[in-house]
Amino acid sequence: MFHWSPIRLRKGSIVEPGNFGRMIRRYRPDQFGDGWRLARELLFEQAREAYAPKAPSRLNACFMCPTYDDAMRYQAAYAPHFLQVLHEVEIVEHGASQHAGALILLDENQNMSFLDSYRRQARDYWEGRARGIANCLRRRRSGLFGCFDPFAFRPHH
Repeated sequence: MFHWSPIRLRKGSIVEPGNFGRMIRRYRPDQFGDGWRLARELLFEQAREAYAPKAPSRLNACFMCPTYDDAMRYQAAYAPHFLQVLHEVEIVEHGASQHAGALILLDENQNMSFLDSYRRQARDYWEGRARGIANCLRRRRSGLFGCFDPFAFRPHH
């Protein structure tokens, strides 16, 4: 499994859940944040509660890609400026709730209204109806997965 981070993590580091949600919760209308992203995440949270209440909230989870190929496709689609560092990780606390969703469902659909599009896409995300770059979420109160091979853009075999 692979995790993108804005900083290089040391071997053995524990990636704690909730950093994405922490950033979303800090959004302020007068200074920091993307109101469209906030609206999207609120719609996804409503859909999670309706369609997959036992799945981890995106706001309280860690994100990872299950394969190196998924991680490279994620980077090409969502982080093309090479500002993040890829880490190979392993789960250190088993039994945490998890969910795998297709990242394409987080993209804006230009053919529908914002609300209609994201309501449908959020439902499909939580019901596992789409394929594409996989995005796994895991939640646990303490450490989620340990970093055992930090590297930047070198092939993994």
